[in-house]
Amino acid sequence: VLVSVFVLIIPLLMFVASISGLASQQTARRGNILGILGVAAGIIASLAAVGFSPEVLTQFGAVAGLGSVAGM
Repeated sequence: VLVSVFVLIIPLLMFVASISGLASQQTARRGNILGILGVAAGIIASLAAVGFSPEVLTQFGAVAGLGSVAGM
């Protein structure tokens, strides 16, 4: 349980850093990257904490990948 708490704190810190990075135009690119990484880390940590089967995680990855390609 303690490890999962620390794993969920990492995306939180990335979100805070991304918001502070968006405060200036010089650091906005870094803020956006930290925000994207924070969202990805949060999704991965949440899925890992729930304990889905590998089949469900594979389906989620496929659907997320298709959505990413479609969104570009």
